[in-house]
Amino acid sequence: MIDLELENKVVIITGGSGGIGSACAREFLRQGAFVSIVDIDKKSGMLLEEELLVEYPGRARFFECDLTNIDSTCSVVDSTIAVFGRIDCIICNA
Repeated sequence: MIDLELENKVVIITGGSGGIGSACAREFLRQGAFVSIVDIDKKSGMLLEEELLVEYPGRARFFECDLTNIDSTCSVVDSTIAVFGRIDCIICNA
């Protein structure tokens, strides 16, 4: 695997609870990042967060978001900063 130098970086992944998004989340966490999983599907997002927190305590959070709604999108940005302190990278996968 390529080392992406993600140690302690904060990453938002839209479409984060789907196949590609969840694979990205797992790899970024494996490389030491903090990850905000963003998806409109609350059920799959919560299940993924629960699963990831077992292996990566405190490093992953799920945020339900409708990216077609500007207020919802801004809320995810604000929430990520509130939880992790900043944003270093956004993966637009939705």
